[in-house]
Amino acid sequence: MMYTSAGYMEGMRRMQWTKRKSITAVFTVVLLLAACGSGTDEQAVSSSAESALTESTSVTDTVSETSSDYDNAIEQEYDERIAQLMKAFTEKDKEALRMLCSADSTAAFDFIDGVDISGYSIISSEIIAGSNPSDFSKNYHISVNVTESDDGRFEKGENLWTVTALDPLGEYSLFGALSMNGEERESIRLLERNGNVSDKVRFCYECMVELEPYIRYSEPIAKDDAFYSSLARFLGKFTEYSADNFNDAAQKYFGIDAGFDDDNIQPLWIGAYEKEAVAYEDENEVIIDFYADALLLTKACTVKFTLDDTDGYIRLDGTEVTYDSGLKIASYTT
Repeated sequence: MMYTSAGYMEGMRRMQWTKRKSITAVFTVVLLLAACGSGTDEQAVSSSAESALTESTSVTDTVSETSSDYDNAIEQEYDERIAQLMKAFTEKDKEALRMLCSADSTAAFDFIDGVDISGYSIISSEIIAGSNPSDFSKNYHISVNVTESDDGRFEKGENLWTVTALDPLGEYSLFGALSMNGEERESIRLLERNGNVSDKVRFCYECMVELEPYIRYSEPIAKDDAFYSSLARFLGKFTEYSADNFNDAAQKYFGIDAGFDDDNIQPLWIGAYEKEAVAYEDENEVIIDFYADALLLTKACTVKFTLDDTDGYIRLDGTEVTYDSGLKIASYTT
């Protein structure tokens, strides 16, 4: 029997259904691990990862109809999930880490080969309320004992980690960024939900979300249906849908004659699409690190965007891929 990330999400959906059984429909969230490189088939899950995910989803069988019982069951699932994560780190189980952290490849966790973790203890934890009473996440502060390390991020001795177990129905991933020894980072996609990113960062991030093949990989790339679909999805986030608006915006933002018409203006698919990334901004330059995992531990690639806003709007002057590991970016789509 094989479990996938989507299978894990199904267990979470069943919990939502138990609480909201009077609702006639439940929105389905499908977590896909998309890519920054050539596509690969879904990998088989190791027996240890399968066992961990089976234990985690089994909590759905005991949830009652009361809201408090539901909340307690979700919190219990979070506690079990963090135990799975820490077990995977201590046992160097790359497949379990891949599954839990939205990575496409176990190669995202090759660094763990040089790190020995002898044990851990949870110092404290707290609930982080969401927009709805039962949509919450849980923050964990963990003491981690590292006995050997060839990775500077994992210092020998006691390390202090902070990691958040997320509601995957709302946030798509099981965990947020892993903060080590006081270093705090948060993915652009989560900051963007609350409007906590600048216009320039949002512009560059959405460029990569929708137009990655045309930024990261070799040119030339044909202006085929996929190109128009990706460009239409990008432009639709910044201007109203019409061929004239899109052509004007493409010229304004990119200096290109897009050639949109009524036949190619509609994207090939509709839905949310997000990538794990952290941005650094300096006047008219934005540098974005894209990550291969939800914990933000392994960079997939780094892209530098050069912008010009002298005319009162953002214009992309150029992009440069300054680092590329060949790994796929941890991505989500609905």
